[in-house]
Amino acid sequence: MRRGRVTVPAAAICVLAMVVALSAGCGGANKPVVSSTTPASSDPGLEVAILGQDFGSEQGDSTVSFGDQKTAVQDWTDTAITAMVPRDLKAGDYKVTVTTSGGTSDPLDFEVLKTGTSHAVNPGEIEHTVPVQAIEAWLKKSGVDATGMTFSVYSASKNDPNWKIDNAYQGGSLWGQFLLRNVKGNWTVVEAKQAITSDDLKKYGAPSDLLPSPPTPPTPPQPPKEAAAITAYLQSKGQLIDGWTFRVAKVSTQDPNWEIVTGTREATSDNFLVVFNNMLGDWQCLADQGPPWPGVEFKGEAVPSDLNSLP
Repeated sequence: MRRGRVTVPAAAICVLAMVVALSAGCGGANKPVVSSTTPASSDPGLEVAILGQDFGSEQGDSTVSFGDQKTAVQDWTDTAITAMVPRDLKAGDYKVTVTTSGGTSDPLDFEVLKTGTSHAVNPGEIEHTVPVQAIEAWLKKSGVDATGMTFSVYSASKNDPNWKIDNAYQGGSLWGQFLLRNVKGNWTVVEAKQAITSDDLKKYGAPSDLLPSPPTPPTPPQPPKEAAAITAYLQSKGQLIDGWTFRVAKVSTQDPNWEIVTGTREATSDNFLVVFNNMLGDWQCLADQGPPWPGVEFKGEAVPSDLNSLP
């Protein structure tokens, strides 16, 4: 029997090559998916957490882009990336994408803010603005009596000033800590517990420089700067000035230079109306035993109407 040579058509070879290539592709990396960023907006030059899946356990040759611009990466895991918003980006809307060997993710909207828009505070400062209102709203919703509580900044992120941790004190002792996030000017409580931990930061995508270790044995917080003005006011009225503790009860949304501060001494309490005197560069106490504040004016200006009542 004559042995012949089997001839395979060239077209069949091409088909076979395509099948092999497709089979190899089935075992390759998946296309990355970007589900969210924390925060959803930020100043240029700050860190952002990019959350999703199929990023790969290591960065390798993978990249992160804001619009057409690739950016530096500080940390990379399969489900979370810490990247820097490019410093030279102008304020506006951009698309965030992650590119790996599996392809480029679908774009996610991200807003770059004007530099300096994010609010930052320093550790140890007494809190008496919007963050306190967010905390008090959370306490009220949770059924917690916030009477006599004061608040100070425990830790403020330098990488992303939209994140910080506040301490809450009651009766001179640490009551707990609040993890707060600022989104487009509005502070919200993300987590509240005895001590915020590094696991909490990872859970919510908060910056790692918030120093979440449990605080050292607490010391009673210093009274707000307004306390000195109130003490001088009490002294001018011939009233006792020792033993008072103060907390900001309400800040005017119409003019944040006006506040109501609640003072407590033993079993009694009083409300004090204070205003920031720009000429003196300090606070000045105008009245107590309110609200309302009938007949009270400052340089001919009436008391903001939203301070004529307390929540």
